[in-house]
Amino acid sequence: MILTVKDLFNLNRNLSEIKVLAGFNGLDRQITNVQVMEAPDGVYWVKEGELLISTGFGFRNTPEEISEALKILIENKAAGLVIKIGRFIKKIPQRALDIAEKSNFPLLEFPVKLGYRDITHPIMEKLMNQENYEFKMLDQLRSSLLQTCYNKNNIEDTLAVISCYTNNSIVIFDSYFNILKYNISEKNREDLSIIFKISNYIKMDYKKLINNSSSIKINDNFYNFIIFPLINADEIIGYLCTFSLHEINKLDKLVLNQSVPYVIISLLSKKKNRQDSLLIRNDFFKNLILGNYVSKSIIKSGIDYFNLEENLNRMIMIVYIENSTCKIDYQAYKNKLLTYINNNPMPNSYEEIIFNNNEGIFLLNLEKDLDISNIQANYSKWSDDFLKSFKFLYKRISILIGFGDIYDNLEKVNKSYKEAILSIKLGPKIMKDKSFIYHYNDFKLYHILFEFRNHPLLENIFEGSAKKLIDYDKSNNAQLIKTLALFYQNNSNVQKTAKDLFIHRNTLYSRLKKISLLTAIDPTSSEGSLLLQLSLKLMDIYELYKNK
Repeated sequence: MILTVKDLFNLNRNLSEIKVLAGFNGLDRQITNVQVMEAPDGVYWVKEGELLISTGFGFRNTPEEISEALKILIENKAAGLVIKIGRFIKKIPQRALDIAEKSNFPLLEFPVKLGYRDITHPIMEKLMNQENYEFKMLDQLRSSLLQTCYNKNNIEDTLAVISCYTNNSIVIFDSYFNILKYNISEKNREDLSIIFKISNYIKMDYKKLINNSSSIKINDNFYNFIIFPLINADEIIGYLCTFSLHEINKLDKLVLNQSVPYVIISLLSKKKNRQDSLLIRNDFFKNLILGNYVSKSIIKSGIDYFNLEENLNRMIMIVYIENSTCKIDYQAYKNKLLTYINNNPMPNSYEEIIFNNNEGIFLLNLEKDLDISNIQANYSKWSDDFLKSFKFLYKRISILIGFGDIYDNLEKVNKSYKEAILSIKLGPKIMKDKSFIYHYNDFKLYHILFEFRNHPLLENIFEGSAKKLIDYDKSNNAQLIKTLALFYQNNSNVQKTAKDLFIHRNTLYSRLKKISLLTAIDPTSSEGSLLLQLSLKLMDIYELYKNK
């Protein structure tokens, strides 16, 4: 049967709505076949007499390329181009209209409400039988999907191509039943509300999908669903679902079934790209936190590239595993740590997690109006709960948690990291309560003393006070250092200190007098108290770093 472009308008009611944009004098061109195209370079394979149909998806970013496509179609003696206006492209460029008009080449617009099948089916019905039509459509689908794979291979393009070959709505879910992408059919915009319920159907039939490794059909009295599991290496990585208010026909099922491998490829590609991006981002934060970047321009480039907010309040938290004789499966430990955090959110969100040897480093985002005491209390409570849970799982290892100071510039997070490390190193030696949770705010004075520990003035203070008391205790089996430390810990309260030491008040007075005689410093005066407390902290520093 001979079919011309002009005959399209009389095939059915839908096709009568097609508009002629240009090339009216070429409507007598004969149609020998129908081709569907979404990749712009598909025009090169169009043969003489073929009518090309496009939603405009391939031209969505470069509508000016329609002009070049028309030149090739005209050269190949195609029957015409039918293109959808409004969804992916808003209007046909004037240059394209002029080219079509000058060459008497039919350039047609089909209504937004129509899909590919609304046009291709009545045409192919005239040119061939139903079986050949289905074969033709599926062959074109495979070609379009292959072209998508050769190009960007992203899930958005893959879904757009599939949507062109079915009039039904399509949704793609990940393996956790979260919606990745969806396309709602033009005829059923009310379908939007149902996509949020589909994951429940998948969950209910999850075992059936695993066991059968094939599609399942569901009817909920309103909608008809078909769900295809997306399986890679015996693992479900997602689900492809189509649904409609009407019965889903054989060709729609075939379209979805043929599309499954290409959706899997797109998901794996997306996952790899995301993993690569996350690795690059993670690597940037790791180098930033560990202080490996010397140039500020490199840091600024990273901030711009990852679109990070530079001036936020941030703090480093380190979950640290002390050296242990028992063997630890660090990957299993990391997984348990991340699972715990997901199930037990921190007081504030974390921006990044870095694993560096036996350190789990968290970059925390904090609110602008800071109440440092509240922040410290909240994180101490969270850390305490965390340690209780993990000590139950890892009885033979010791986990410490350290916090750095808060900074309002991303460039300074390395300082917070160093402070968190210092807190973990100092905390167990200095704090006697075995809390395993250490805040840098409690060790700022120690940090200053550590930085200047080799200064002659500090060495003289230590030598003339705490060192003399240490030597006396060793020679006389005395407890002057313990007495002095507890005296200041109790805010110079004589009665409480004597009670804690299980001695009489007069004995305590005698010890304080002895300290004064040995050091020539009055431990009860304000100036003497300052010097002696300073010497006790220097003692902790020197003992910790073995410098004395």
